[in-house]
Amino acid sequence: MRPLGIEVQGFTAFRDLQKIDLRELGLFVITGPTGSGKSSFLDAMIFALYGRVPRAGKHGMKDLISQGLVEARVQLEFSVEGQAYRIARRLSRTQPQSATLERADGEDWRSAVDGSGVRVVDDRIVELLKLSYEAFTRAVVLPQGDFHQFLRGDTGERREILSKLLGLGHYEKIAQRARARSNELKTKTDARDGIIEAQFGDVNESANKGLSKQSNAAGKRADALSAALTTAQGIEIKHDALVATVGRVDLVGSDITEIAVLLAEQRASHGKDQERQRELATAVSAAEKRLQTADAQVTTANEALSKAIATCGTLEDLARLLEAVETSAAAQQECLEQVTKLDGLHDQLKAAGSAAVSAQTEKARTAEALGVAERQEAAAREENDTRQVAQASAESRVASAEQAATELRTETATGTVVATALENAERDAERASAARSLAAEALETLVTADHAAALAVGLNVGDPCPVCDRPLSEHPTVEPRARDNLGGARSEWQAAEKAHQKAADAFATERQRQVEATQRLSGASARLAQALGDASDVTQLRAEAKTLRASSKEAQNTLAAATANVTEGRSQYEAASENAVSNEAAAAALKESIALVKDAVSKAEGRRDRATERLAAHFNGALPEDAAQRIEQERGQVREAQAATENTRSAVTEARRERDDVVGQLAEVRQRLADSHAAIAGLRARCDAVTVQLGAEVETFEGALTISPLGPQPDDGESHVNQLDDWCAAMSEVVTTARETAAKISARVEKELEKLLTKAGVSEEDGDSAASALRREQEAAVALRAQLTEQAEQMARRLEQRKELEAESANQREQVEVLGTLITELRADRFVGFILQETLDELALRASDELMRISDERYSLVSGDGTFAVVDHINADEQRSVNTLSGGETFLASLALALALSQHIGDLATEGIGAKLEAVFIDEGFGTLDAETLEDVIDALERLHESDLLVGVISHVPELAERIKAGLRIEKNQGRSTVSLATAA
Repeated sequence: MRPLGIEVQGFTAFRDLQKIDLRELGLFVITGPTGSGKSSFLDAMIFALYGRVPRAGKHGMKDLISQGLVEARVQLEFSVEGQAYRIARRLSRTQPQSATLERADGEDWRSAVDGSGVRVVDDRIVELLKLSYEAFTRAVVLPQGDFHQFLRGDTGERREILSKLLGLGHYEKIAQRARARSNELKTKTDARDGIIEAQFGDVNESANKGLSKQSNAAGKRADALSAALTTAQGIEIKHDALVATVGRVDLVGSDITEIAVLLAEQRASHGKDQERQRELATAVSAAEKRLQTADAQVTTANEALSKAIATCGTLEDLARLLEAVETSAAAQQECLEQVTKLDGLHDQLKAAGSAAVSAQTEKARTAEALGVAERQEAAAREENDTRQVAQASAESRVASAEQAATELRTETATGTVVATALENAERDAERASAARSLAAEALETLVTADHAAALAVGLNVGDPCPVCDRPLSEHPTVEPRARDNLGGARSEWQAAEKAHQKAADAFATERQRQVEATQRLSGASARLAQALGDASDVTQLRAEAKTLRASSKEAQNTLAAATANVTEGRSQYEAASENAVSNEAAAAALKESIALVKDAVSKAEGRRDRATERLAAHFNGALPEDAAQRIEQERGQVREAQAATENTRSAVTEARRERDDVVGQLAEVRQRLADSHAAIAGLRARCDAVTVQLGAEVETFEGALTISPLGPQPDDGESHVNQLDDWCAAMSEVVTTARETAAKISARVEKELEKLLTKAGVSEEDGDSAASALRREQEAAVALRAQLTEQAEQMARRLEQRKELEAESANQREQVEVLGTLITELRADRFVGFILQETLDELALRASDELMRISDERYSLVSGDGTFAVVDHINADEQRSVNTLSGGETFLASLALALALSQHIGDLATEGIGAKLEAVFIDEGFGTLDAETLEDVIDALERLHESDLLVGVISHVPELAERIKAGLRIEKNQGRSTVSLATAA
């Protein structure tokens, strides 16, 4: 991850919007006075990415919002492997935190997450950077107070951070997938073995051969039955033909019986219809005479009606004339009434016009008064809002200042206690160090004496010295009790060493407490200064807040009075507006009424004139006074003529109906007689057809059967029926003889079939024929052969399937063994643990290169069991805990490790899996370095920058800013910090 630019507003000291472009920076320094917001710059970057910062934790985030503001906003633009992203977060005092993440797409920005919400953005950031919050604040941004954590922190946390940096979680995922795959394969293999046992346990070659033999036997049986079936089918075909012939003869017999019944019905109805025909012919003649008389009466009545209409007009015409009389009178009355109403409406319109002018004048006056009141209210509201904001800001500053003052007093007292404890711990450490040195010297003296005593055993004057090989001039002097005192001296040295280690740890702890206390004191002092602003003390702030409260109360009263004036003015204006609208509406309504009345007069006059013209035309131009009476008389005359016409027409209709009824009955009788003749003729045709059909059917029977055809057709209907009756009796006798002959033939056929079934070994079932029994047995034999053949083929296929399943199971068991080995090797205490320890060793080795340079060749680092130790090269290469280092030494070691981690982690991580560090920010410790060491540190930072890393450091040290040149300058003025690009001359 490489930051490209950041925008901050409302975040700690950055109240106003600050835009910082980091694209052109490489190695740069962030400078500014104490409390200006240098560390807050790094906090803003961490907050943008992870939504929290080290010094605030998860529950103190709202304290990061600038005093007096309701929210803070931070936007960070950064790149990951060349792809640009933009993340923005909002921190509110009243609302939950919000976040968005976008990626650059040409000149546009598009969402880089699926969904919305802080959690989705947080997860995506970790996925992109391949760094958790803890790893980021240990490897990329090294906050104040936490700089040494990777060097001296918890072993488990260090391993977790390295795992994320190196992407070792990928191997854990591989192990998880391997475990899941192994379990899946085991499940499949067990299931497959169960299938083999359950579904293929009875499959073998012997069973397959037995099925083939059974199939061949069934085939031979099927062939023998097929031959018997062919013979039986030939016999049954002949027998079925005989049965079919008998069936058809029976149908012919049924037809003959039906013909005889129909002939009896025709004989009964024919005589009745002939008698009825003669009676209806006489009734038709009488009905024709009555119809002629009624037609003559209708002609006379029509002539009288035509004469009345020619004289008076139709009833419809006379009704319209009566309506015209009524319309004329009503229209004349309506004209008189509407004229009177029109005069009254003109008087009302004149009065309404005067009232409308007065109402408009009053409306204009109240509108002007309302405008003045509203402008006064707006001015009062603006003044009130201004004073309310000022009051709230002052009271918030008072609360912040009081809290900061309390914290300052507490931290001052704590700092005194911590300083005293530090002095005591330092004295204890010095005494322990002196005691350890004395014990070490004593031990070294006794060890030397012991060695000398051992070498001096058996030596005399003149012998070569075992050390320098020169002849001895005198007998060597030997400490007589050196060996006896050596054990006690060693115990004293070990005790002194433990005491020294304990004192050094206590001193380091107290030193850390002092650093933390100093930071808290500095923070409390900065917060108090920010809260006071231009005020000299909290008392002055309280006085300013009191004055602002009184001023705010006065503004509220002024606003309330102005609001009341607006309410009253609005009420008056609304009343005047309603009155004006009411008067205008009344005048408009009167005008509409006048127009309607004029229109009504015009329409009434038109109706009256049209009615008068119609009446005058009926009476030949002269309208009599009794016009209505005369019209009623004429209507009476026309009605009488119409009634007479209707009566004669009814008589004609009745006579015609009677005649048509008798004619219809006569037609029905004649039609029945015709139908009877046709029916008898049809029966004769059926008799002819039956004669032909029966003759054809009995030709195949044994013995000759005589068929007598019909003679010539008689002219008389009754004689015709008698002839057909005689034919029906003769044909019935032929049918009976045919049935008897067929029964004898069927008996012989049954005996032949019984012999055939006995020879084939087949028995008939109820309702079966011989062919059906043979066919059933033959089909069963064929089906059995097919079934056995299919079973043998299926068994062969199942044998192949079993072999395939067993091969798959064997292959998958081999895969399970391979996966088990992989799972074992990828355990945390095996492969991953090996990589972590190798990485720590490599980091210690690479960090030692830098540490040797910046510590003047005194210190290097080694690792073991997940921790770091320091090797003191000027103290006999003594290896000891990094916790024994002083504050400045701890800074140098932590810096060397951080530089190695930032510069080389990409080489150590798995390609494409681990995090790629493209930036590092350091916020601690440069003020504790001497000039020479500072130069070495700056050289190390420049070497780090040469590896294309963005390197940013926060420092008060002028030499650092002068050497690095490029940087950011943070200034603070009246509680507001600003950021600018600075370049040293």
